[in-house]
Amino acid sequence: MSQAVIICVDDEITLLSSLQMELISALEDEYIIETAESGEDALEIVEELLEEGAEIPLIISDQLMPGMKGDKLLQKIHAITPKTLKILLTGHTGVDAVGRAVNNANLYRYISKPWEQTNFLIMVKEAIAHYFKEKKLVQLYADSEKTVIERTRELRDKNERLSIALHDLKNILSAIQGFAEMIKNDEMPKENVINLADRILTTSKHLLELGTCMK
Repeated sequence: MSQAVIICVDDEITLLSSLQMELISALEDEYIIETAESGEDALEIVEELLEEGAEIPLIISDQLMPGMKGDKLLQKIHAITPKTLKILLTGHTGVDAVGRAVNNANLYRYISKPWEQTNFLIMVKEAIAHYFKEKKLVQLYADSEKTVIERTRELRDKNERLSIALHDLKNILSAIQGFAEMIKNDEMPKENVINLADRILTTSKHLLELGTCMK
């Protein structure tokens, strides 16, 4: 499913339909608006959507519903998909329910019923924008961490190659030094000197090749 989904939950069917139409009109079909008439139905919808790989940036739930109350529903949804933002609709609900949703469901906002349409839609759009901003930041941090890991691996590999090259360089320089001392200290036929000079030349070429590989 390519489009993100917003879920609205309320046992008042008329209000639920009105809420759905408001969101469709305000968001211009950019998101799929799913509805549920109970907390139990909402949980089933969330689980089905997540199985399909859908993204759920926001769920809006009434508090006073038969069976599962809104704050309990949001707690359960938070356990399933913690990044989904939650808005709780309250009527004559006490502060306890709001507090539970804030503490246990990371509630984004709550709004009293009946709400003022303009302010409500602004809140919804802000919530959606906040969700995708957080998602972008998470991805940015993940990409940065991946870049750091890759760069660290590259530097480690380069250091290992450099360590090997330096070891080989030491051996080559020792060989050249030994050949030079043999020429300097021993009286030897010209043929032997030429042979040692050839060996120094060959070793020097290896040294130049090693220097090229280290770049």
